[in-house]
Parts: sequence; structure tokens; C-alpha cells
Amino acid sequence: MRPPCPFAVDFAPAPPLLLHRPPLRRTDSNSPLRRAGGRTLAFVSHYLPRGHTLRCETGGDWPAGPCAPVRLMHDASPDVGKWIQSVWRAPDRRLFGWYHGEVFLEASRLFVPHVGALVSDDDGLTWSFLGELLRAADSDVDPAYANGFLAGGYGDFCVVPDRAAEWFYLCYSSYVPDETRQGVAVARYRVADRAAPRRLELWRDGAWRARRTGEDATPVFPARRGWRHRDPDAFWGPAIHYNRALDRFVMLLNWTTEGNADMVQRGVFVSFNTDLADPDG
Repeated sequence: MRPPCPFAVDFAPAPPLLLHRPPLRRTDSNSPLRRAGGRTLAFVSHYLPRGHTLRCETGGDWPAGPCAPVRLMHDASPDVGKWIQSVWRAPDRRLFGWYHGEVFLEASRLFVPHVGALVSDDDGLTWSFLGELLRAADSDVDPAYANGFLAGGYGDFCVVPDRAAEWFYLCYSSYVPDETRQGVAVARYRVADRAAPRRLELWRDGAWRARRTGEDATPVFPARRGWRHRDPDAFWGPAIHYNRALDRFVMLLNWTTEGNADMVQRGVFVSFNTDLADPDG
């Protein structure tokens, strides 16, 4: 039995806050936001005509000005949609980011997501690629999935550093064919390796292990009914931040169940953890 939560939550009416203004009327995926020195910087994404991210900036506490598309420099696959889902500013002011990309299968409407890293030297206006972090092998792609969207892969994630800024923790959704490895999983790599993030560790069977070809992490929130079905029952799309008031990390999760090839959202759930190095916490 886990101990009871050491705090309570009250809800109160609040005015609506908008991440963006028209003509952008809908965002897709996690939307990273940074606030410092009376200035707010947000990155919001859309899926038409393909995945792309816009940068919004304001001098106030919330984005209010126009948003402009970011530029991905030397993109080897410009036909693949890419959504920036997390950002982090280094002490030298460089901005590091992580994207979710979607490769569509030619014979179906399904896609396979992957995760890669970026860096920007002009405050997020343009980005350069640092490499892919998680990408499914061709043998782990299954076009027979019936969920209406995915055919395997990794994506729908959030990246956050620990409090000492020693490790980046990548909390992601795993859609691999092995249903025992489907769900919300965690990987990490050292912040010191941010310019070449390729030495990834996975939380696997209760310990951190160097990632080996063909191995997948053990999900901390396993899917109850796998993603190959029309009606998966699973948490996905984690969004995580450190909450100073609570002195712990807070993760928000989408939940789908009883869908019909539509990944219907049945709720948003919350999880708390004091130590990112212990994902089972």
C-alpha cells in the first residue's frame, strides 16, 4: 500500500487563459512554456497540413502576441511532421528542445512516431537537429493495429531535468507490438551529454539499464488493453513539471478507453513523485 497523499486539492473558478490567438484555434500535443524576467515564451503545435510548431512570445505573464512558425534547419525529412513538445534552457542560454515526429505508412492511414532532440541559438526561432533518441525498428511496426492512428513506435512525451540538472528524464508513450511494454515509460540521459544525446538509459525491470538494440523499458503505467485494439485502455501523453509549492514532480496523463478506433479521451489524471530517479515512485 502506498501512503496517502500528504496534501489536498481544492478547485476554484478561474478566468480562461489562452496559449495562442486566432487564426490558430487548436493546438496538438504538449505545449512547452517558459517564463522568466517578465517574459513568456511558448511553443504550440498544429497538425495541418502536417505537424509543425509555432513560437509565441510576450512581455507579460501569458502569451498574447502573434505566433510564428519555427524553422527546422537542414531537415532531412521535411515531409515528416514534427511537434516540439519540450524545451529547456541551458546556463549558456542555448535552448534545447525535443520533438515528436510521425512517419506515415504508405499502405494505410496509420503512422509511427519517434522522438528526437534539437538545439536553438536564437531563442527558438530556428532549430538544428541533434539526433534521434527513440525510433522503432521496421520489424516493430505493425500495420494491423486497429486503433485508427498508431502502428507502433514511441512519442507523445515530456522531457524534464532533475533538480540537480544532472539527468534529463524522458517520460514517453510506448506503442510497441509487445503489449507488456506498452504504456507510459521513462528513459534518461545526462545533461552533460545534451549536445550528443545518444547514450540513453531505460527504466527496465526496476533499474536503470543502458539501452540495447531490441530492448524496451518497463512501463510505469502499463496499458490495460493494448494499442493494437480498436479500444485500447491506456494512459498516454504524459506532461510533467516540478511544482515548487508541492516540492515534487507532477505528471498529467491522458486516458483513453472504450473507444472505437478514435483514441477517445475519457479523462485527465495526475500522478506525483518526489524523485525522478525512481519512476516506480
